[in-house]
Amino acid sequence: MNAQSNPGPVDFDLSRGRVDRRAPSDGGGAQDEQVALVPISALIGLEKLAGVDATRKFARTIGVSLGRRVASRLGSGAGVAGAPLEAFVSALATEVAVSGWGALHVERWGKAMVLVVEHAPALPSGVFAALLEGAVEAAAAREVHAVALTGERSDSGVARVLIASQKSAEEARRWIIEGANEAVVIQRLHDGGKRAGGAG
Repeated sequence: MNAQSNPGPVDFDLSRGRVDRRAPSDGGGAQDEQVALVPISALIGLEKLAGVDATRKFARTIGVSLGRRVASRLGSGAGVAGAPLEAFVSALATEVAVSGWGALHVERWGKAMVLVVEHAPALPSGVFAALLEGAVEAAAAREVHAVALTGERSDSGVARVLIASQKSAEEARRWIIEGANEAVVIQRLHDGGKRAGGAG
């Protein structure tokens, strides 16, 4: 096997025992980043040992790193703000996929934006919310809040995460605790917080 292989987004340098995420070729000033490949079982172990909150913080840190790479690819926070949604989602999806978190796409429900990760590892849904919150916030250089819409865990292989303002996120979390399903939560957000449709 070659000492250095896979000259793509991730480089494996076996002679030095390093794995590096390569900087986007179109990103201004971005540098390669050394990474370590961590099995999902280790994250599950972290959850059992340190709890869900610690695992979410860890995932958010990973998300921030992904978001910075997206910003570099699109030209900083201003470049992200001026980029078409499709370009932003494509850049974010690339970073999520290369990191092994799954296949990401976006769904627009009126004004609401839901990020969907398919083939997601079986982790608490809040972990994906933290990951994507960190990624979007770091990429856009502004505060965002993420809410998991798929229940406690992503055992189905699909994680659905609402990206919203702090106020909308707080309302969405409260409605979910009260038993509202995803469609009802989004409908209520469209209705300005009115309790439309009942809990599902």
